[in-house]
Amino acid sequence: MEAQKINLDALKRSNWSETELENARLAVDFMQRTMNDHDFSYVQANYSNEVYKQHNPAIFRMV
Repeated sequence: MEAQKINLDALKRSNWSETELENARLAVDFMQRTMNDHDFSYVQANYSNEVYKQHNPAIFRMV
């Protein structure tokens, strides 16, 4: 089963500034990789300067 993809083009608004659009891109990338793709290594490598602590130990059994 393929993961759902967040369609930023469907969500973005014409009145957004470049800063708002870049913030939306980052938020969509983070949510896509975390919630849909479950790519925690990517999220850790790209969004964290600290060791990632998984608060739900069951997640490691699912991967």
